[in-house]
Amino acid sequence: MWVSITGSVLAGLSAAPLKAVVFAFAFAIGNFTGSYLEDLIALGLSTIQIIVKPDECPDLVKVLRDNKLAVTVTHGEGRDGAREILQIHLKRRRLRPTITLINKHVSNAVITVSDVRVIKGGYMRNQP
Repeated sequence: MWVSITGSVLAGLSAAPLKAVVFAFAFAIGNFTGSYLEDLIALGLSTIQIIVKPDECPDLVKVLRDNKLAVTVTHGEGRDGAREILQIHLKRRRLRPTITLINKHVSNAVITVSDVRVIKGGYMRNQP
């Protein structure tokens, strides 16, 4: 279906350039709507990596674990000295509330999020 619609738009491009504008607009709206729905449904898993100063780590880890999140802490070295690297594997629907929680307790943390395809082993609490 997409191929036939795109073909008809490209074939009549010189005769009706407005077709191309409408097609581009519809394509953009479709991409936006699809991305929004995917974010709303939020199926799947993600990993959050948080890099903080060592003195901020114990309080943040306690808050995260009190919120039923499994946290792994790794020690690291950055440009400005020692850092703690926290990793959390969680369901995507818990991503936004967790990032809000992190920002509430540590204002200058470096936060990255990655999509996870398969998790095997380890510990993940029963999450809603």
